[in-house]
Amino acid sequence: MSSASDVGAKPKVPVAAVARWTAPWVVLIIGLLLVGSFTNWTISYFAYTWARRAAAIVLVTLAVFGVLLALELVGKSQGQPWYSMGLLVALVLFWGLCPPSWFFTEYYLIDQGTFALPDEVQRALDAVSDSKGKADLKATYLATTKTYADLASKIWVAVGAALATAIGFAVGGGVNPLLFGGEDAV
Repeated sequence: MSSASDVGAKPKVPVAAVARWTAPWVVLIIGLLLVGSFTNWTISYFAYTWARRAAAIVLVTLAVFGVLLALELVGKSQGQPWYSMGLLVALVLFWGLCPPSWFFTEYYLIDQGTFALPDEVQRALDAVSDSKGKADLKATYLATTKTYADLASKIWVAVGAALATAIGFAVGGGVNPLLFGGEDAV
C-alpha cells in the first residue's frame, strides 16, 4: 500500500537484497587475503588447480545464466529502474568487482606462497642457489599467472558488456538508435 508521499518517489536500491547476494564472494576473497597475509598456511598446487578448474566451470555457468537472468529481470521490470532490482544490482557488482578482486588475490597469494607453486617450478627454485635466479624463476611463473588473468578478463568484460546491454534495454526500453549512427542508420 502506498501513501501520498510515495507518489513520484524515486525507487531505492534494495540494500539488504544486494548484501545477501554480494556477501558470500566478498567474504571468500577477504578470507583468502587474510589467510595469505597473516598465516603460514600453504594450499597445495593440486588443491589450488582443482579449485580453479571448478571455479572456472561455475563462473562460466554463472555468466551464461546471470546474463539470461538479467534479461528476464529487465523484461519483468515494468518500468522500474534497474537499480531497484536487488539481484540485478548484485550481478553488476559481482561481474564488476569480483574478477579483478580475484585476479589480484590470486597473484598476491601465489607471490606470498599461500598457493604453492607447481612441483616443477618449486624443484627449479630449490635447485637455484642465488637469490637473483630464484627471483627470476618466480617472476616468470607470476608472469604466466598474469597472462592467464589477462585472458580470463576478456570473458569478464564480455559478461559486463552483456549486463550493460540488458540494463540499456531497461533504461531505454530497447536499443537506442543514436548509439548506431543516428536515426537514419536504423
